[in-house]
Amino acid sequence: MSLGTIDLLRNAGIDPNDVVLIRHTVARVGRFARLGYLRERTGMQSESFIGRDKSYWMTFMGEPGGTTRFAALYKLTGRQPLETGLPAGYPSQEFNPGDEMYSLVPCDLLAEYENRLTIDWGGSYVKWAQYGTNDKRIVSIEERKPQFPGFDKLLLSFDDLSDIIGNPELYSAYRDAMSQVSAVYLVVDTVSGQQYVGSAYGENGLWGRWTEYASTNGEGGNKLMHDLMSEHPDRYHALQYTVLRILDKTTPMTDVIALEGVYKQKLGSRAFGLNAN
Repeated sequence: MSLGTIDLLRNAGIDPNDVVLIRHTVARVGRFARLGYLRERTGMQSESFIGRDKSYWMTFMGEPGGTTRFAALYKLTGRQPLETGLPAGYPSQEFNPGDEMYSLVPCDLLAEYENRLTIDWGGSYVKWAQYGTNDKRIVSIEERKPQFPGFDKLLLSFDDLSDIIGNPELYSAYRDAMSQVSAVYLVVDTVSGQQYVGSAYGENGLWGRWTEYASTNGEGGNKLMHDLMSEHPDRYHALQYTVLRILDKTTPMTDVIALEGVYKQKLGSRAFGLNAN
């Protein structure tokens, strides 16, 4: 006897009658998910949405080949006008007349299955939102891999970064998220406190740029970083990497570089840090 989503919900103490199942597609929602706005995009629904009175919204992402992967469980806490419910920085898009912002908060009752559980959504992909009583067969529960913490919490030592870049399959959640965005980032020498501001763009985005640091002992083609490592050969172990700003991959390279310059000025990394220009 195969297990389904109803079994999963009941085991978590959730009544399937109080659940709506939502299947997003990469084409429509993928970039919002990559930028960390899956919750907001999920909550943007019409007044007549079938989940409007359901406490739990079980959210999935469709993948190439027809796979449907569990992304997150949200709890509905209310609704508000769309124009007041969108956070600053939310990617612009056309809104449908009558759309509202349903207020959702992450719920950890099924957290252990996020990005691991795949289901058979069925052939009727048109029905992207269904009641929780429509049981979906569980196809697989994959081995747990390190989950990407989100760009706001991304803070890596050089050794952490080197381990992640060197094991792309184990850290596939990091690779997938980082390769899909452009970014302005910060490297800090935790011994001296000096900072370096850089930018990432192009085909592999942030993943590609930070791969250069991992493969060059922290130099990444930067003059002052090279000088620092020449003087202190083991100093790369003291480097720390974080993100200042995430940008859509469609952002023109010139705009990314211009924003990099703004952060250099704000942080004084030319006058007092490791930026040579």
